[in-house]
Amino acid sequence: MPNPEPSRSSSFATDVLKLVTGTTLAQVITILAAPVITILAAPVITRLYGPEAFGFLAIFTSITSILGVIACMRYELAIMLPKTDEEAANLLGLCLLCVTVVTGLTIPALYFGGDALLSLLRHPGLAPTSS
Repeated sequence: MPNPEPSRSSSFATDVLKLVTGTTLAQVITILAAPVITILAAPVITRLYGPEAFGFLAIFTSITSILGVIACMRYELAIMLPKTDEEAANLLGLCLLCVTVVTGLTIPALYFGGDALLSLLRHPGLAPTSS
C-alpha cells in the first residue's frame, strides 16, 4: 500500500520550485513591463517636470534611503524570523525604539545644521522657501 503522504524531500523540492518559479516570473514581468512603462510615461513626465526636478528627486531619494536604513538599523527585516510572537513583538518594539531615537536626533540636527548640510550638498534648491 503506497504512502498517502508525500515524502519530506519531495515536499521541500516542490516548495523550492514554487519559490523559484514565482520569483522568475516576477522578474520576467518586470523586465518586459519596464520599457513599455518608460516609453508611455516618459513624454508625460518630461512635460510636467524639468531636469532640475529629477535632480531634486534623486538627492531626496538618496538621503531618505540612507536615513531609512540607519533609522531601523535593518531590524525590520528580522521581525519575521523569531519562532514566537513574543520575540517578534519585542523585535518590533526595538525597531520602533530605534526609529524614535534616530528621528529624535535627526530633527534637531536638521533644524540647527540644515544650512551646513545644504552647503555640503551644494544644492540650495532643497532649502525651504519662505512665504
